[in-house]
Amino acid sequence: MNTGRNRILYLLLGWLVFTIAVPVAIWVGELIPTEYANGEKLVQAIVTSAIVIPIVYLLGKRRWDKEIFKKMRISTTIRGVSTMFFVFFVVICISLIGFFLLVKMNDIDNVTIHWSKDVLGMILFTFVVAFFYEALPEEIVFRGFLSKVLEEKWTNWIVLFGSAFLFLASPVTMFYIQKMFGMPTNEITTSYVILIFSFGIALLLITWYFQNLWASIGFHMGYLMSSRFIMNNDERAIFNFTEEENGLAFISVQYLLVVVGSIIILTILLLIKKRKIRSRDFLQ
Repeated sequence: MNTGRNRILYLLLGWLVFTIAVPVAIWVGELIPTEYANGEKLVQAIVTSAIVIPIVYLLGKRRWDKEIFKKMRISTTIRGVSTMFFVFFVVICISLIGFFLLVKMNDIDNVTIHWSKDVLGMILFTFVVAFFYEALPEEIVFRGFLSKVLEEKWTNWIVLFGSAFLFLASPVTMFYIQKMFGMPTNEITTSYVILIFSFGIALLLITWYFQNLWASIGFHMGYLMSSRFIMNNDERAIFNFTEEENGLAFISVQYLLVVVGSIIILTILLLIKKRKIRSRDFLQ
């Protein structure tokens, strides 16, 4: 088979795996009785990972054979998991610092702490669901499989923006699939498009920097958990507050500080790293 066509086929199949898996998982979850809302979310998470992980493994195995884990930057040692939790807690700390800076600048006030066994239980439950429903399958598909297929042919800049585009195209396509079949879905807004595209860039940069897919999984989880329990400002969140302008806290912290800030810092670090490698190669 023509190498170019072969590559496009793998990109298409890898992208379709996640894009179709989520609507299928939502449909399966809707079969759960409405009084078991948490059960529905858990089933959706399990179904998504159960579809995505085996199929991507088979695709990767067919393309790279024994080098599949190396190619997809999946560390099978304790180092990978420790990297995930390190990055996760760094993102949580950045969100907390941003939150308290906004308090200090009086952009948000009337802060109350909402903490109980129910909140702790919801945090643990959401962590599990977010891991298997979003972070793990998305990172395996977009930063693990698809980005590596792109890297085989194109330059880093094309890979960076190309993978971010594929990452954005997936929820946009899912929106129309879910709407077509009458499934519940969220509207696609301009701010959402900008956020997801930028998020995709940040996730691939952190994967490149650590050369470990667990790092992007940790970043993904840190972002999701801090968004839902630190900056969300509802009955599920740890903090409740009022803000000068609705959505200001989320944009300032989660988008500008966490996502855009990470893109700037990681780009600088990667350029420094590349320069050091070139200098070392020159000296040798």
